[in-house]
Amino acid sequence: MHKRRAFGDIARRRARVVPPVPGPSSTIVLALATALNPLIGYERAAAIVHTALDSGRSIIDVVIDEGVLSADEARRVLDPLRAAGREPGEV
Repeated sequence: MHKRRAFGDIARRRARVVPPVPGPSSTIVLALATALNPLIGYERAAAIVHTALDSGRSIIDVVIDEGVLSADEARRVLDPLRAAGREPGEV
C-alpha cells in the first residue's frame, strides 16, 4: 500500500513539473533535450523544451534560433539515432 501511495505522489509531482502535451512530438522533444544537459545544463535545456513546446517549433529550431548551438552542432547533438545509441547508417 505504501509503495502505491509513493508512486502516486511521484506521478502527481511529475505532472506539475512536466505538463501533459498531446502528441508524440512532446515525447521526442523531452527525450532529445537530455542530450543538451551536459552542454548547457538542465535549467537552460528545460527552458528550451518549454519554448519549443509552447511555440510548436522543433527543439533544433529553438536551439539554433536562440544561438545556443550552431546548426551543425545542434543537428549532431540532437540526432535521434545518436540519442538512441546508434550511429547514422546503422540498422
